[in-house]
Amino acid sequence: MLDALEIDYLGVSLDALLVVTRPEDADAVIDVVQSTGVTMKKIGYVTEGPGDAKLVTGGEMTDFIPPRFRESAYTPPVKKVVDTTPHDDFEAMKKRVARAGDAARDKKERVLAALRQAE
Repeated sequence: MLDALEIDYLGVSLDALLVVTRPEDADAVIDVVQSTGVTMKKIGYVTEGPGDAKLVTGGEMTDFIPPRFRESAYTPPVKKVVDTTPHDDFEAMKKRVARAGDAARDKKERVLAALRQAE
């Protein structure tokens, strides 16, 4: 779907990631990610119909115009589906997300400590 709409889900920000999931799993995915201290918001939905994207801002719907920039020149466009199989072991997925969040926080603290020590 993202390829068909020419939306580069990594092209908007280096600090953002677009997650697409089934509607019935969305709230649970958000809860798991946020339980690790990472902010996550529901920003849209997918419907059947023509392959066009719309943007709703302040209640007004307009055509979605994909960004024509990248935050850095070294960020290559990435457009591939990593995994399309349904996952039945949601608890295992939650644990992996929690470990990833812990690892990201630990890395941030190490970087901040190194920066403080370099001052």
